Amino acid sequence: MKKIVLFLLLLVSSLTFSQEVAWVYFTDKPNQSTFLANPLTMLTQRSLDRRNRQGIVLDSLDVPISLNYISQVAAAKGITKKS
Repeated sequence: MKKIVLFLLLLVSSLTFSQEVAWVYFTDKPNQSTFLANPLTMLTQRSLDRRNRQGIVLDSLDVPISLNYISQVAAAKGITKKS
């Protein structure tokens, strides 16, 4: 009986303190062509040289997410930003 009570207590406490976590994926990056044409706007020459030495080419994953997208998600009802 004590084990059942302990289990129920742990179950209720975990449900009470649980939080929902959601990942947000964006399908496009509007400033992609601008960034790839002129990467020095976001990256230093040193980092571009290091990437070149290591054979890492710039691609769409290197393009930063638009701040407009981030602010739209943050402004949605019920969304809180976790650091």
